[in-house]
Amino acid sequence: MLALSSLNSQPIPGWAIKSNINNSNSQSKDIDLGLNTSEDKSNQNNSFNNAVDNSSSSAEGQNKNYENKNETAENEFSKAEQREIEKLKRRDREVRAHEMAHQSAGGQYAGSASYSYTTGPDNRRYAVGGSVDIETSPSKTPEETVKKADQIKRAATAPAQPSGADLQIAAKAARMKMEAQAELNKKEISGEDEETESSREINKKEDSIFDNKYLINQRESSYQNSSRKISSNQGFAA
Repeated sequence: MLALSSLNSQPIPGWAIKSNINNSNSQSKDIDLGLNTSEDKSNQNNSFNNAVDNSSSSAEGQNKNYENKNETAENEFSKAEQREIEKLKRRDREVRAHEMAHQSAGGQYAGSASYSYTTGPDNRRYAVGGSVDIETSPSKTPEETVKKADQIKRAATAPAQPSGADLQIAAKAARMKMEAQAELNKKEISGEDEETESSREINKKEDSIFDNKYLINQRESSYQNSSRKISSNQGFAA
């Protein structure tokens, strides 16, 4: 496009130059214009064609220069440096995928990823190490702690190849779950004991009520017997 747009400014034809030179003689100017019309058109066409050819050659030359620059950029590194660059690229992809797996599985308990970088032979920075903070404190209740420990363990073992630090966090989460589960078991046992004690109290109350009813019945029976004796004595007196 640039080469074609620059062709819009055509070179000055020979007849115009001649007419400027012979400006004082209008007759010779007209003669010159008439005589050189076909020749000048031919010259203009030749100039245009030459310009197109030159622009095409220039564009081809630019493309070749661009390709040569790319080849030069690739060839400016030795084979050892090229191998190092490819190795750093693979490492960068692995590190980022590793930390992304932690973040995705960790959910609300996972922090943002941080990376350590190195500069390659091509002066680019590549991630060679990384970390994601995981919140591993127990929750408010044993039930919540069990769920949290499961998610932490999933986050720690989410990457295809967990590191030693990842496995340590997974082990810590497993211990936290065991402790929370033990606390839940204690609560269940304590609840059963409380239920048993409550049942005993209820039974005692029921026994006490039964005893009280028995005493009341005895008292009522004794009262009735006393009333009968009084009535009998009164009758005898009458």
